[in-house]
Amino acid sequence: MFDVLSKPNVAELKRMKLFADVAEETIERVVESFVIRRLKSREVLIAPDQDNHCLYLVLSGRLCVYLESTLDEPVSSFGPGEPIGELSVIDKHTTSAYVVAEEDSRLLVLDEKQVWSLVQDSHSFARNLLVNLSERLRRANQLISSKTRVEDSYFDYGMVDVLTGMHSRRWFDQTIGRALKRCTIPGSPFAVLMADIDNFREYNERYGRIFGDMALNKIARTILEHLRATEMAARYEEDRMLVMLPETDLQQARNVAERLRYTVMYTDIPAPGGRLLPPLTISVGISQASAEQTVDDLLHDVMVALKRAKDMGRNFVSD
Repeated sequence: MFDVLSKPNVAELKRMKLFADVAEETIERVVESFVIRRLKSREVLIAPDQDNHCLYLVLSGRLCVYLESTLDEPVSSFGPGEPIGELSVIDKHTTSAYVVAEEDSRLLVLDEKQVWSLVQDSHSFARNLLVNLSERLRRANQLISSKTRVEDSYFDYGMVDVLTGMHSRRWFDQTIGRALKRCTIPGSPFAVLMADIDNFREYNERYGRIFGDMALNKIARTILEHLRATEMAARYEEDRMLVMLPETDLQQARNVAERLRYTVMYTDIPAPGGRLLPPLTISVGISQASAEQTVDDLLHDVMVALKRAKDMGRNFVSD
């Protein structure tokens, strides 16, 4: 939400590192053209692979950076006085991470024309921007080194299921509790869906285990391709996949499940030699968590819902 009526004053900006030692007349010349953006808690400001043409300066609140998923732990945070998005303004590349408001926040928005105008008009602004970039680069180097070690350990300890490309059951067991609390404690909805491939044992017996693995891989990747970035999937058991849906209520979860069920139903299974094997279907159970539920309670409910979908004749969604 943009706020065109509220404007920062010169004194407020002068207290921030980005405007340190910038002449007041330079700030006064551009301050009237600035725009204020307000974010609600958990609102996404930036997502990966987006074009970004604005530098955001935090006036109040706090925002956090997530690399691959907003369900993971944040890798850094921004508080009042800190800029966001300046790198993509300068190098014109797409963004590389999520930036999410951890609380209601107020941001000053400078489009790229305003940024370059300030760089040209004020050596102090240009210097402050350069210092900030060098600090950001130093932190990024430290993060890359740490992330590489973490990724190596993820594969060492089986955090990724090699056959499907989804997260593993181990990853799910370590993540679900934190993800559930993150949503239900502040009162946001949280849902899960469990998808089971219908008649998969018979499919394996008819076409062989190798083709069965190819079918499982294709279905898993189809599901991954049709999820939003914040929706995380794991291979729960042999042919069962579980998807966590943060900030999603039961009706929204049903919409997601129906979309996945329909897409899988019309997905051909490729085989060597250019052959296509018949498509498979999935049955899907869904459940929305309540604040007092444990992880075990939630998993029990979604498994009961899945059994109900199976009992309805398969290729159904049930809650």
